[in-house]
Amino acid sequence: MTITETNPALRNGVDTSTLFATLDAVKQAPAAAQFQFRAHNEWMKGTHSRSTISDFFGVGEERQHERTFVFGVAA
Repeated sequence: MTITETNPALRNGVDTSTLFATLDAVKQAPAAAQFQFRAHNEWMKGTHSRSTISDFFGVGEERQHERTFVFGVAA
């Protein structure tokens, strides 16, 4: 049995050439690696609160997730 690699740039499903290009870019501009993730919390009543995750700072600018994530906690 012979195993033929169809795309030598892929290793374990990761495009290694893109990965190394990204690492080189971050080495040239370390500020691009600065990320700030946020969760916004709202107290509802008693022990119930709701957390919302929708925005973050990354690659030098404010960004939005493709969709908003909402978590409600009641104890």
